Amino acid sequence: MNEKTLVPKTGNMCFGCGADNPLGLKLTFRGDVDSGTAWTRFVPPAFLAGGASMMHGGFITLLLDEASSKVLSTLGKRGVTRNIEVSFEKPVPLGADIRLEARLVSSDGRKHFIDAEIQNADGDVLARSSALFLVFG
Repeated sequence: MNEKTLVPKTGNMCFGCGADNPLGLKLTFRGDVDSGTAWTRFVPPAFLAGGASMMHGGFITLLLDEASSKVLSTLGKRGVTRNIEVSFEKPVPLGADIRLEARLVSSDGRKHFIDAEIQNADGDVLARSSALFLVFG
């Protein structure tokens, strides 16, 4: 395994991973270059609420997108989300430990297809996504 730690960077205002956003989540990820995966654990705070003490769907999508982008970072690439499709399987609870994990499915030139999941502590899939990222240059 060829692991990297992806820490929040200064000079970055990204809501998910930037160090300089005072409202941001400042997520740290682990990534494995050999398997094209990235993952982290996270306890969603109350301010990510939607209805009924569950995480808002927009924030679920943000987390899946963030995990997916970290696959590119693990591989030493930079890119942008072209599209993302999200499936909300079960409610994502607030205040409970979740795991975000993403993996590279395939690449074709600048196109990188990445799948991601949010799982609870029991390993149940709460949400999943498939995304297309376009790599710069």
